[in-house]
Amino acid sequence: MFSNSNGGVQPSLSMACCKIQDAGADALELNIFLNPMDIIKQDYEKIAIKIIKKVLKAVSIPISIKLSDCYTNLSRTIIEISNTGIAGLVLFNKFYSPDIDIYNLNIVSGRMHSCENEYVKPLRWIALLAENVKCSLAASTGIHNGNTVVKQILAGADAVQVVSALYLNGKNHIAQMLGEIEKWMFEKGIFSVEQFKGKAGYRNNTNPAVYERIQFMKHYGRIV
Repeated sequence: MFSNSNGGVQPSLSMACCKIQDAGADALELNIFLNPMDIIKQDYEKIAIKIIKKVLKAVSIPISIKLSDCYTNLSRTIIEISNTGIAGLVLFNKFYSPDIDIYNLNIVSGRMHSCENEYVKPLRWIALLAENVKCSLAASTGIHNGNTVVKQILAGADAVQVVSALYLNGKNHIAQMLGEIEKWMFEKGIFSVEQFKGKAGYRNNTNPAVYERIQFMKHYGRIV
């Protein structure tokens, strides 16, 4: 869903959401993003919240918001949006990325699927904020195997979204991922997701500062 250049909400947004609800949807996920060429000074966080409130007023089914990580104060934005009454947040949206063909001098599509190492960004923010938000959190992007699902749940995720892995490996890959999760749980003597959910989150970590660290200086300086 978009906001227009003057910060207003598209008039068709509420109508579209109502039609989806009337068609029988149990819930809605809104993918909120802003035009990267909108250079007018605006409070994008307020625009996002304005969109959310408009949709919440129009429908009665649960609403989940999929965010990008491109906000000035991401932690504040996530917490404020979680307080609007939504049912869940999905972290994070993966943007389309253009590339350049240096031989034909053309703009081409970049990599469409996520890479396996991209899971670390949502993992970090879920670990930091899971206990501070007022809604469920779902991890998205870079989740290609069962071990990564385990990591996201350990960080505090309530759910995960798997897309690229299915495009690349087919729908039967879900069974493989579930098998990997069950194997790990059996080896650890764990019988339910609730037993390990959030156990490696910010507050439960023996060294929570690792989630706060910004630079690599301590790592390469061999400082623990």
